[in-house]
Amino acid sequence: MIKTSDFKGPKDLADYLNSLVRDSQKYDEHLKWKREPLKKSFLEKWERCIFSGASCRLCNYVHSKREEAGPLMVKTPTRFALALGNASLVLPKSAELLNFTSSYSFVMWVFPIAQHQSQRLIERGTAGSIDGFTVDLFRDDNTKKINLRLCASHKCASGVRPIVPNSWHHIAVVFDSTVVDGVRFYVNGKLDYVYSFHNYPTDIASEIDIVIGATSRPIGQYKYQGLLDDISLWQRALTIEEVKALQFQQLFGDEEGLAASFTFNKKNTTHIEDESINEVHASILGTVEYVEDKGKPLLANKWK
Repeated sequence: MIKTSDFKGPKDLADYLNSLVRDSQKYDEHLKWKREPLKKSFLEKWERCIFSGASCRLCNYVHSKREEAGPLMVKTPTRFALALGNASLVLPKSAELLNFTSSYSFVMWVFPIAQHQSQRLIERGTAGSIDGFTVDLFRDDNTKKINLRLCASHKCASGVRPIVPNSWHHIAVVFDSTVVDGVRFYVNGKLDYVYSFHNYPTDIASEIDIVIGATSRPIGQYKYQGLLDDISLWQRALTIEEVKALQFQQLFGDEEGLAASFTFNKKNTTHIEDESINEVHASILGTVEYVEDKGKPLLANKWK
């Protein structure tokens, strides 16, 4: 319950609501009142129907009009995930907002179906050289497990939490070369692993396209097999609170540091629309399939 009169104006109220989204502990504290009994003074006023003023009359009027009009039909927009088989997405190298340098973050939902090979999620670099960056679902031949991996600045780091095939996972890779613990992996909103990449040059190969779902040079190797959804690319290092929130949050497109956002809800066959204000649209190489997203658990069952 939020008392709007406690705030100076709409901006203060909006800032408070955003703080609840970012801070889970503060959000739990805010909902503390729901676990407590209602105050006696409130119950007495309710029983005397103190609220039977204009607001109640307005509600009664709306309900009467709904009854006259018949059942109210509300159409919920259909959401889609993207199935990459032999296809990949290419982002233009000319876009200045995609020149990731000292800090960046890559966030997405993944549903891998291949389990016997490593798969490329996103890459910019020259063949045989880690002069840009790559993000993989890396299969360790010894453990036979798949983990999240980042290679950048001629170094590689892997997470430890397994990425299980035929299941949805929310993953994030955060890179910040200005701090000691510069690489952070997140799986399903939880910190997976921290690695030290300190003061290394980044994204030297900025003249090369960014490719999602395969290698960039040459294009087409280590292809990702499975579903992707809600990909967002950032030109800054996200906090753990921001990564957690992105599991459930729909972006407006003008968030600070957001370079590109792909939700796949517009079923184009030639390109994928960037739904950020930057409009860095991705080209499709090959044929993709759009799969209706009725909720991550339901969608997962269909693909098992």
